[in-house]
Amino acid sequence: MSLGSDLRQLDEHIRIARTAMQAGVWFHASPTYHRGFTFMVLRMAFDEARSQVPPMIIKIRCGSAPLLEFEVNDTLRRLGIERIELAQLVFTEDGPEPLIRDLTHDGPMADLCEELKLTGKVGRFAPQCSANTSQALHPLVEQDRFDGAVLYLNPMQRDADADLWRTLQSRDTPIYALRTLAGALAIPDRLQAQMLKHPEDHRIGLARRLQPLIEESGSRDWPELCMRYAFSLPHVRTTIGGTASPVHLERLLELAEQATPLPPETLHRIDTMRSESAAS
Repeated sequence: MSLGSDLRQLDEHIRIARTAMQAGVWFHASPTYHRGFTFMVLRMAFDEARSQVPPMIIKIRCGSAPLLEFEVNDTLRRLGIERIELAQLVFTEDGPEPLIRDLTHDGPMADLCEELKLTGKVGRFAPQCSANTSQALHPLVEQDRFDGAVLYLNPMQRDADADLWRTLQSRDTPIYALRTLAGALAIPDRLQAQMLKHPEDHRIGLARRLQPLIEESGSRDWPELCMRYAFSLPHVRTTIGGTASPVHLERLLELAEQATPLPPETLHRIDTMRSESAAS
């Protein structure tokens, strides 16, 4: 999502995309990132090496069947690809209700999703879950109406309420974890800047409490702790992070190859601290 943020750095952003393409990782994007300039950077990078075009996770708005169909076809056209591997269903101003009503009654969106799968345009569909939509999405997850779930999931965030989380775990639902580093807030320089700029930010306390776990877990830094956290969770298929820094990208790629699960006691402490922070 960072690519295309500054067109003065267009060549650099294309090089970053090409580095990730060569590494063979999946890409995550949205047609709305940076007014569409993210898609422009990706298309330019893809056109340089069509044999390295990665599988794509794309945010697709699902307020209605026509909107969903347009966004899928528009993405395929703009990126010059034939398939979206995972359509991350995101909601419009009306929230999840239109999708829930449609899938509950096998409406036009349900039919369209099946058609898009049959034609090979989309491999899987998964809604983006949040604490606010967990209760509404719970029945559909229980009925296996989706191919997975996308949510913010990292040491500082778990955007699914307790009931939905238990259901996702009990049904072995594939999970696609967003925001690998939780906005990097627990990195000392970023934390100090946030404390000075927004001292009222409720996340500061949690970030400070989590910092000792870096050394205690045997991790070198916050990125390693976060990557190991993602590797420790059942049913997590990938963790999705974004950067426009070549140095940060190389670090993430390195960690993806080397990360090992965290000790169970560290996982328990992370979950306990996060729960206590959310309740305060």
